[in-house]
Amino acid sequence: MERAWATCFVIGEPDPAKDFIADDFVGITSKGARYEKPRALQDIVDSKGKYQSMVVGDVTVRVYRDAAVARGTDTWEMTDGSKGAALWTDTWIRRNGKWQIVAAQDTPK
Repeated sequence: MERAWATCFVIGEPDPAKDFIADDFVGITSKGARYEKPRALQDIVDSKGKYQSMVVGDVTVRVYRDAAVARGTDTWEMTDGSKGAALWTDTWIRRNGKWQIVAAQDTPK
């Protein structure tokens, strides 16, 4: 699902993320701003045509019954040739048999 989320940004299509981003999701951007599900989906729409690639790497997941903490890295290249990288920590909850992300924190690398 982490890779699916990254792919959403590359293609600029939020539909795959609508199911796995929980309605009560809260994220913290790399600049310290708080955002919720509507903004997370809008950010995907706004990314259309901006990302050349986004690669999820170095992922570690720890599962605690119906909760999981995933931490990893992303590297990306924009269509203008600029590049970036981030470290992240995401919290997932299993609800009604499916995993949903409820919290995310990104830090520039």
